Amino acid sequence: MRRRNKRACLSNPQIGETGRPLPPNEPSQQFHETPWLVVVSVTLLFVLATTSIVADILFNVNYVGPDFTSFYYACRAASLGADFYDVGVLRRLADQDGLAGVLPFLYPPVFPYLFMELARLQVSTAQLVWSWAGIAAFCGATVMAVVGIRRRQILLGIVPVSWPLAMSLGLGLAMGLNLPCSVAMGQVNLFVLLLVLPILILPEESRHWASALMALAILIKVTPIFLLLVFLAARRYRSVGRSCLWMGVWVACSLVRGAWTSWIAFFRFLPETSYGQAVPGLFRASALSNFSVAGFFSRLTDSPNSTFVLTCLTMALLAVPVLYRARNCHGIDNAGVMLSAYILVLIGSPLTYLHHVIMVLPMLLWFSATYLSSGSTKTTAGLALGIIAGTDFPVLYGRLGASPTTSVASSLNLYALLGLYALGLMRAQREPAPGIG
Repeated sequence: MRRRNKRACLSNPQIGETGRPLPPNEPSQQFHETPWLVVVSVTLLFVLATTSIVADILFNVNYVGPDFTSFYYACRAASLGADFYDVGVLRRLADQDGLAGVLPFLYPPVFPYLFMELARLQVSTAQLVWSWAGIAAFCGATVMAVVGIRRRQILLGIVPVSWPLAMSLGLGLAMGLNLPCSVAMGQVNLFVLLLVLPILILPEESRHWASALMALAILIKVTPIFLLLVFLAARRYRSVGRSCLWMGVWVACSLVRGAWTSWIAFFRFLPETSYGQAVPGLFRASALSNFSVAGFFSRLTDSPNSTFVLTCLTMALLAVPVLYRARNCHGIDNAGVMLSAYILVLIGSPLTYLHHVIMVLPMLLWFSATYLSSGSTKTTAGLALGIIAGTDFPVLYGRLGASPTTSVASSLNLYALLGLYALGLMRAQREPAPGIG
């Protein structure tokens, strides 16, 4: 009977081990504060271990990541008043530094104008600053996620995952989700991760500062805007309203710094980044390294219009159950719902590469920590799928040759992400969770 009651407690956070409901937001008697010495020691070990994973990049003064150059030279072009949506402009600027092969800049002009001071540094120095700041952002995001997860578990009346276990799980996910790839590419994902988290994880999601960071993340990466639809479905109208307000503020800041013509150029450039389109100076949408939904259909058909229609229909079908669960399961407080939602943020982009996978870490950590104590096989399945999604399979696909079979088989990363999406929906509870924040 005791084991049965304990299992009931773990499957229903409002039931205590005695089988009686816990008072709202009242911690179990098993709760205990983790000693600060343990918290600090484990966190420092996590930072050191994370740094060691990418030490060859962090301490290489001559290394310049291929994606970083897009952001860097976009900032330099902004400081010069040049059009950074013209990849030829970026490459001419890179030629002055002896660099070649700069990729086009694909995002709104907010980042280049708000951070154009980055271009005052030499490109190699700027890369070092960018890499170290990215690791700091990642470590900060992981710590924030663990803090937020533990607070939510306490408010739900269940024993929180221990700090050492949570940080160890975060380190394992960092390796499994291929953190080195994101750092090596010089991508902005780690910063976006830190910007999005406050409104998703912490109970103060309705405050202005969290909405301001969320708005900045949307204007840097665009795809997190889908999360606002999840907020709407979950009736978090204040968070949506404040995020939209802050997007207006950030856009106004870019305009004050001279982004008028760049915004016009961005909207002219935008159709070229749509599903199935070939962006000048970039890999084709059908490239094996692109495992977005649009990339999958681009490998099946040569028609950009067909790819666009098929991708839109597929994403709509995938979004409906997430929004439904968000509305009926207090979605922002439901680990399964948010895991599925964030998977859609990744695969809904026209281009999804290996370095994007690291962005799912906080949601997968939240999902795993929520169900870890119950011994659920879904936790093991989630970790396994995360490792598959973070594996560099595209380097092997070229050996398979070109054929329709290859087009279907060369999407293992996408299938793993879809598996996480389905796992999140399966685990999402139908009953609303107790209100948090």
